[in-house]
Amino acid sequence: MQINIPKQETPSTAPEEMVEQTDILDLNIEIEPFLPEWIIPLWNFMQDYPVALVLLMCLLGYGLGKTIQWLLRTILIKAAQKTKTD
Repeated sequence: MQINIPKQETPSTAPEEMVEQTDILDLNIEIEPFLPEWIIPLWNFMQDYPVALVLLMCLLGYGLGKTIQWLLRTILIKAAQKTKTD
């Protein structure tokens, strides 16, 4: 005895939009649209030397952090000097 199982047809609807999967660790980031035009030649040159690029970015980040720290400290010291103490 042979049992005939009818084929199930898939609905003929349009496929859902393909969601592009992005990799979190993808290092191929296009940063050039965010850079000023005068920095782009330096950026292209530094990409050939990734160790130097990492060091430069670390130094710039450290310098920016120290600048923000100095500004905050200066502003807070001036504010503290203007307040009355009992």
